[in-house]
Amino acid sequence: MSTPNQTSLSPSLSEAIASASQKRLAEILRQICSTNVEANAAATSYLLVSVDAASGVKRKAYETCENCKAEFHVMNNKDGDCVYHDGEIDVDDESSVWDDYDDYNPDPSSSEVMNDPGFKEGYIMSCCEKRPYEKGCVKSKHEAKDQPRKQQLKVGYVVS
Repeated sequence: MSTPNQTSLSPSLSEAIASASQKRLAEILRQICSTNVEANAAATSYLLVSVDAASGVKRKAYETCENCKAEFHVMNNKDGDCVYHDGEIDVDDESSVWDDYDDYNPDPSSSEVMNDPGFKEGYIMSCCEKRPYEKGCVKSKHEAKDQPRKQQLKVGYVVS
């Protein structure tokens, strides 16, 4: 149900939004916000949060986590929301995946082989001996990508 300041989306507009590229949607939102004061205020309230109320400084409300690569709201970020592996992906030489693998094939540590779903059982994490696609061994808060980076590769999944 719409209130006086709201309108409902037509099915065709809803479908057009769902199928538009991120780049196109960002450009359209910038154009709308630069020409409509109410749209600018609404976008500001959704996309920015106050860092310091006294100075009025604002920052992005949503960031991408450095560890698990998920988007998160910076004001709703608690311990355990981010679950990831804090190690490197190693070739599991004991995996049966490599039984018929010969020297004429690409190196198992190449991205070509590592990204092939047929070989996903051939790798383990150095931090915990689990498979890279298994739930991570470290639980923490999300870390925004603009925070200082850790040196190790992290493979993560969001806990819902």
